Amino acid sequence: MKTQLIKPAYEVKINPPYTPNYRDEIVRNGLRLAREEFKHNKVAIPSTVDFSAKDGDVKGSTYYFVNILAGKINALTGGKIRPANAREIQLFLRYGLIEDAGRTYDDPGLTFYSNKDFNSRTYDHLCLQIASEGWKKKFEHVEIKKPFILTGSVDVHPDSNFDNGLRIDINDFTEVYNHPALLKGGRFNSNDPGLIETGFPYNLGEGDRELFVTNSGVRWFCRGRDLGLGARDGDLGDSSDAGRGRFVEIFSSGNEGLVTLAKRFHEEQELKAKSLHDHFERKRKEVQSIIF
Repeated sequence: MKTQLIKPAYEVKINPPYTPNYRDEIVRNGLRLAREEFKHNKVAIPSTVDFSAKDGDVKGSTYYFVNILAGKINALTGGKIRPANAREIQLFLRYGLIEDAGRTYDDPGLTFYSNKDFNSRTYDHLCLQIASEGWKKKFEHVEIKKPFILTGSVDVHPDSNFDNGLRIDINDFTEVYNHPALLKGGRFNSNDPGLIETGFPYNLGEGDRELFVTNSGVRWFCRGRDLGLGARDGDLGDSSDAGRGRFVEIFSSGNEGLVTLAKRFHEEQELKAKSLHDHFERKRKEVQSIIF
């Protein structure tokens, strides 16, 4: 089964991703708005969020929460930020742009398996949206009877008719696509090219990381502290203080900008390292010429 990914018409143009921090007033105000809207829901905002803090990363992450916070920040600024999607997280990792990756985890999406014994109301609602008149053209490549991922931005609303009292709605920046890796999981290489193209490895069997999968329901999709991938936890509201949101800014000029920027950053780092090495080499030779 070949993975079909329809690239949306926007460019991500931020380097590295933004991790929400309490020192930014817009984040504190966004959190206050989120607390007001979701005050009757115990899952929407992780218990590790500290509303009195003035500095430090916002700790705690679920796919619900990162989208809620992004939405509130957008409402306050009129801007366009969204949570990084699955392949962007891998791109950031590839080029060393998540400095605390070994101590934190990210939640870039949800995975769907057709035997819907976990989070069935979320499953039914999103599958109906994917096939609806308004979205079926964008998602015509998706086979809902095969495992798929939903990643990128979504809208989250309080709604007691849904799992965890939260309804997820698709928006223009939502991505949905099947991937064969979700059928079996297994070990993979951290340099697998599929990671930055789809968020999943192309080759499974051997490697330094592992993808864990299941065969039923809606599960959260996460990048763990060991840099492996998980697509089997059905508790969509589960969070710990190691969770982090990773946000990117949206522009409107194609979808290759993030790759270009990340590669440019990597090249600049290499040039700086070479320049520093050359500088020390010159100094070493100058010292040697004086001594001898």
